Amino acid sequence: MRSASRLVFRLAFVASVCFALVGSCATAFGQRERVVHRFTSVPDGSQTFAYLIPDNAGNLYGTTSQGGTANAGTVFELTPDGEDGWAETVLYSFQTSSDGNFPYGAVVFDGAGNLYGTTMYGGSTGYGTVYELTPAAGGGWTETVIHNFGDTGDGQYPQGALAIDAAGNLYGTTFAGGAHMKCDSSGDSCGTVFEISPSGSGWTESVLYSFGAHGDGHFPISAVTLDSSGNLYGTTMAGGRNKLGTVWQLSPSSRGWQETILHHFSNKGDGASPESDITLDDKGNLYGTTQSTVFQLAQRDETWELHTLHTFRGHSDGLIPSRRVVVGAFGNVYGSTEGGGSADCGGSGCGVIFRLSPESGHVWIENILRRLDGGADGVNAYPGLTMTPTGNLLGTTLYGGDNTSCSEGCGIVYELEGRSSGLRSK
Repeated sequence: MRSASRLVFRLAFVASVCFALVGSCATAFGQRERVVHRFTSVPDGSQTFAYLIPDNAGNLYGTTSQGGTANAGTVFELTPDGEDGWAETVLYSFQTSSDGNFPYGAVVFDGAGNLYGTTMYGGSTGYGTVYELTPAAGGGWTETVIHNFGDTGDGQYPQGALAIDAAGNLYGTTFAGGAHMKCDSSGDSCGTVFEISPSGSGWTESVLYSFGAHGDGHFPISAVTLDSSGNLYGTTMAGGRNKLGTVWQLSPSSRGWQETILHHFSNKGDGASPESDITLDDKGNLYGTTQSTVFQLAQRDETWELHTLHTFRGHSDGLIPSRRVVVGAFGNVYGSTEGGGSADCGGSGCGVIFRLSPESGHVWIENILRRLDGGADGVNAYPGLTMTPTGNLLGTTLYGGDNTSCSEGCGIVYELEGRSSGLRSK
């Protein structure tokens, strides 16, 4: 049930990807996990696919795909309560199709403190929205739909988080829609990269790129990642030279936005069908995940080289890594997994939280920081991690939490302490 509901638009071929069985060195830290919040469906939501985003004051923000007062999802805030804990506040519960339904991606802040995100469904056509949440005078937040997808063939079903530049322009992807049709047997269109720009008192949307040209990738689920030069990065879960997904770059030029495929996945040691966002480190390297691997892309002159940092065996070391990894001190890479670990959780495992540490050459060592055991401490840590300035890791799970409002639990927010767990060490 969990695997069937994890992504509505997950293509059937993903299940047929053969995971390579590659050995690894995995060490269990046995780190105690602290549950920050247990979701209850009503009023605070359930099943969050989104990682958490901090503000400058240390508060955390996220979304739930379901639950809330109308079971259409929520945007929530977690605030430190001064007693080594967190207090949760629901900022907005999505209500009707007009204001958007089922937010899957994380939120993003602008310089004025407004929040932006996407909903996969709802809006004037049912194909999803971009929304803005603005702090209201006297408290509370006001939601405004600033774009409805599907009215002009511009895109359908956005699932990833938005990126924002210094001018306040927003960038994102849609899973389907765009100029090219029939990217799978159902005849679905192939997806887009879009920009939404402030325009007078409103917003203007532009399609920067429509996927579906020969070999360029189909069906982006990932967020857009923006670098300091204005280039955009992301992944597609299908398409490309081998029809197993790509990593792409869009670069601004005098001729418009130019797409470059940085890697075509082949499932020959590099994995396949990436759903993840791209993470940049301070050296310009790119990191992401496929259904079975964590990878790094490093630029060498005019080319990009892919290095597989770890291949998951689907047992104690984890199964299906999260949709985002984070890079910490000493170049360590942190993430979580949907399944695997030592507990059962229906046969696929409950998930793990892991660290990958660089050794000599291109060798990386996996250390397990925590194996989820189901129930109260959560199940399925697919959304990914956020690292605080003190080195703590916070994440969310889709299920678990021992709340009977949801048949498999409504999910939790958890925290691992950096100092005591050795998270900062190499």
